[in-house]
Amino acid sequence: MARIIKAIRSRYRASLERHRNRPFLDAAMAALALIAIADGDACRREGARVGEILRTLNLLQMFDPDEGLHLFLHHVAAVRLDSEAGHEAVYEALRLGAPDSEAAALIVAMCKSVSEADGLVTDDEKGEIKRICEVLGVSESDIAAHVYDLLEESKEGS
Repeated sequence: MARIIKAIRSRYRASLERHRNRPFLDAAMAALALIAIADGDACRREGARVGEILRTLNLLQMFDPDEGLHLFLHHVAAVRLDSEAGHEAVYEALRLGAPDSEAAALIVAMCKSVSEADGLVTDDEKGEIKRICEVLGVSESDIAAHVYDLLEESKEGS
């Protein structure tokens, strides 16, 4: 009986953690969708990079990668259907899902990674990243500092 209660408690905690982090997942996938289609169309390499991010980033590993990819494709379709409304939906997701500069830095770092996936970072992609930074209220230097801290922490953990 104790094992059953422990299993239930563990599943509850995991479910609660997924629920708490769901807005971040939505914000990240929304931002990545903007970057992927900034140059006109989301290519296979950009989609593959999104999948890689979903599988390797600790904060997102609690989610089924298919769920993340579904959100990504949903946002791509929304921007294609109505660019202005799609962009506004992305910006709202960013405001809700990135409540602090650390979350914002992580999202922008993911955006930069997706923008580089096809081997060419276009001016349109750079412009979208700049606009995402503005919406999130962070500067490029804030992002650089957070990314540097993350790299240092990963070296210490190795």
